[in-house]
Amino acid sequence: MNTFTKKFAGFVGAFALAFVFAPSASANLDNSIADNAVATPALSTLVSLVSAVDLVETLDSEGSYTVFAPTNDAFAELSPEVLAVLEERPDILTDIILYHVVGEELFATEVLAAKKIETLQGEDLRPSLDGETPYINHSEIIAPDAVDASNGVVHLIDQVLMPKESAREIYIHVLKNVRDQLQEIRQELNALR
Repeated sequence: MNTFTKKFAGFVGAFALAFVFAPSASANLDNSIADNAVATPALSTLVSLVSAVDLVETLDSEGSYTVFAPTNDAFAELSPEVLAVLEERPDILTDIILYHVVGEELFATEVLAAKKIETLQGEDLRPSLDGETPYINHSEIIAPDAVDASNGVVHLIDQVLMPKESAREIYIHVLKNVRDQLQEIRQELNALR
């Protein structure tokens, strides 16, 4: 593949991503991150989770924020067990969402220039490049600077980021649920004897 073909293929790919993940025509700089997220169909799962833990006001307020927003497809990759924990434990869900938010506006060039970025949850994110592909932790930034809002910027990512403590708590919770299910099965089997 020659250089022109590679560049053209890259342009077409970037254009296609921008079209698929672009917010509706109502999204603009006059609207907040929260308003623009609502107008972006690929972020409907994130919007519903942000609403569930009462963080809409945070992303609607004045200030400067950067949101690394997992798409609906990213949330669909989470196991049913993890989703069950998030439903049962809104405190863990809140930590996970705040781990995707930075308390300053950082466009893609600023993100990639940083060695680490502190989140509103308190833990750091680590940006990197693999060739020309940008990452935050191990999640690809599939649409950098996707939404420029009145109070910050949104970058679309392909995986849900997980803070260490939340991952540990989810793991323990899932193990306890499995243990409880196994105990119930054992009791049912004993009753059949």
